[in-house]
Amino acid sequence: MRGDIIYVNRIPLGLGSIECRKTSKTSWVDTLLIRCLSYKHYGIDIGDGLVIHFRCESILAMNEAKVIVTSFEDFKRDGIVQTDQRLEPVFNPDEIVERAFSRMEPGFDVYHPKYNNCEHFSTWCTTGDKSSQQDLIRDAWKNITMLPMRTKEKAVAALAFISFLS
Repeated sequence: MRGDIIYVNRIPLGLGSIECRKTSKTSWVDTLLIRCLSYKHYGIDIGDGLVIHFRCESILAMNEAKVIVTSFEDFKRDGIVQTDQRLEPVFNPDEIVERAFSRMEPGFDVYHPKYNNCEHFSTWCTTGDKSSQQDLIRDAWKNITMLPMRTKEKAVAALAFISFLS
C-alpha cells in the first residue's frame, strides 16, 4: 500500500546462478556476497506498481549508490515482497512518499552497509530517524562458516576487504 515500508528477503544463492541479481557493476566481491549473504532489501511502496529505494549496485561503488524508482518486479527480483510492520509511521502515506522523493536529489549520503543503507532510508522516510536492525558485515561472517573451504577463503578475503573500506 502506498507509503508502506516493504522489503524482500535476499537469501544466499550458494553455488546457484546469480544472474537474477547481477547488474552492469557487479564485481567479484559482490558475487561472493550474493552467494553467502542473507539480507533484506528495503524500499517504499509509492503505488501504481512502483517502489522507491536506495540501491547500491556494487559494494566497490558505494559512492555511486542512489535513490531510484523501479517497478515492483525489478525491486523483488527473485524474492517475495513483504510489508514491514515493526515501525509506527510518524508521517502519513503522502508525506512518506514525498520524503522519499526528496532524497533522489541531492541523494541520501554515501552508502554504507552498516551505517547508511536501504533500511536506514526507508525508516527515515517513515519515522524521521535513520535506523537499521541489520548488520550486513557481522551477518556475512556468520554465513561464511557454511561454505566449502575454497569458497570460504575467498569470502573471508572479500569481507576483510569490505571491512577495510568501512
